[in-house]
Parts: sequence; structure tokens; C-alpha cells
Amino acid sequence: MPPSVADDETRLRFQLLAKAGAAEGITQAEDPALKDLAERIAEFIRQRDAASFESKATPGLEDVVWMVGHGAHGQATPPRSEIEKQWTVLRDQLTSETRTMLSAMEAVGMDLKESDIAVKSASIGLLSGSSEQLIGSDTTFVLE
Repeated sequence: MPPSVADDETRLRFQLLAKAGAAEGITQAEDPALKDLAERIAEFIRQRDAASFESKATPGLEDVVWMVGHGAHGQATPPRSEIEKQWTVLRDQLTSETRTMLSAMEAVGMDLKESDIAVKSASIGLLSGSSEQLIGSDTTFVLE
């Protein structure tokens, strides 16, 4: 899509939708947000601070409510209380996995605070969904 037809964000959205339609994956070169997320994860690993990771790498409730409302496209938006309940369950799952990783690092005496962790690559193996909601699976971050 030429620059005169759409801005960078719109072109990226169309590229991601085309990948999802073809059941293909994406890399950080195709979506720089992947590298940003990988850098947040690297910082979390370095700092071993679950609260910081949760606040920086997961959306807040207001963002989730906004996303659900804008993804409805003619369908009834669930009540805020239902969105909050579902988000709390998902966030708790993410938090539990984060805390499990921190416990494992602590159990073996792994301290990476002084380490220089860099993002080598970030990718999503399979992108699916529609313009309302894109879903990525088989996400891989390679840190060095």
C-alpha cells in the first residue's frame, strides 16, 4: 500500500491481517511491538520484579474494556463487571506463570541483575483472527 493511501499504522494492520488470513507467523521486523515486548520481558528477567512486569507488559483494566468495546462491531459489549472478571482470571494466570519462573530462578540462585540481556529475535509462529481480534500463538523470544 503506497504511503499516499494509508499511514504506517494502517499499512501494518493490513499486513498483519493478511498474515493472519494466510495462517502465517510474523517477526519483529514485521511488527516492532514484538521487540518492545521482548525487551520488557528481558528487563523483567534482569530485575526479577513481577509487579513491574505485570504493570508494563500487561494492559490495565481500562485498556481491556476499551479493546473489548471497540472489538464488538455491532455486537453487544459485555458488562464491565464481566470483562473485569474475565480479565482478572487471565491476568492471574499470567501472574502465576511469572511468579513460577521467578521462584525457579531463585531456587537455583540465578541473579541476572548485572547481566546485559539483549533481544536477538522475537516472533509469533502463527497469527490468526480477524480485524476485531488478532491472536498469536507459538510466541518465541530469543534473548542473549
